[in-house]
Amino acid sequence: MLYEKYQNELKDILEALERCDFNELEEEYFDEKVVEIFKEKYSKYRFKVGTGATKGVLIFPDLGFVIKIPFQLCDGYELCGAEEGNEYWDYCSQESNRYNLAFENKVEQAFLQTKIIEYINNYPIYIQEIAEPLESIHDYSHSSSTEEDKNKVANIIDEHCFDYINTSWEADLYVYYGEEYYIKLKQFIEEYDITDLRSPNIGYIGKAPVIFDYAGFND
Repeated sequence: MLYEKYQNELKDILEALERCDFNELEEEYFDEKVVEIFKEKYSKYRFKVGTGATKGVLIFPDLGFVIKIPFQLCDGYELCGAEEGNEYWDYCSQESNRYNLAFENKVEQAFLQTKIIEYINNYPIYIQEIAEPLESIHDYSHSSSTEEDKNKVANIIDEHCFDYINTSWEADLYVYYGEEYYIKLKQFIEEYDITDLRSPNIGYIGKAPVIFDYAGFND
């Protein structure tokens, strides 16, 4: 849907990315190899940049999506551990495949889909809807949950021996999607060992709690 909606905008973005250097790409050189070159070739919409151990992200707030670019190297060493990915170094591919698993298990609602849109010089480029990370939220005026909901979530977690993610966010998840879905989602997360669900990787679209970085990282 995002690709179809923003075909013209994506055409310009992808044309600018064609000038970038993805050879042995890693976090340390993402600015030099991608961001600086992209800035020279693209000026239509403002964008921000984010990075992690396994990917770089170009964030387009005015367009409502992000472009995810996986790294091949981490600290100079080839990435590994993306068992479900098309390439063992491509954690965006693992994320995309995990979304498909979530869809098959009918728990995809809270996951933002990560989808490949093109290969540039045989290098995979992905797109995802934008969300507000939990770490950037300083007030809870958007929250739909109460202390009672938080207590219910805590009881469910204790009863099923689930791991905690974030109490307030999980309570919103419980209220927004319902108890049955909440339990199924937690079971799915544990069954497929989806880790690293920290405040930079979860958040909201409006009042909807979402998970947007769920590839994890096996070092």
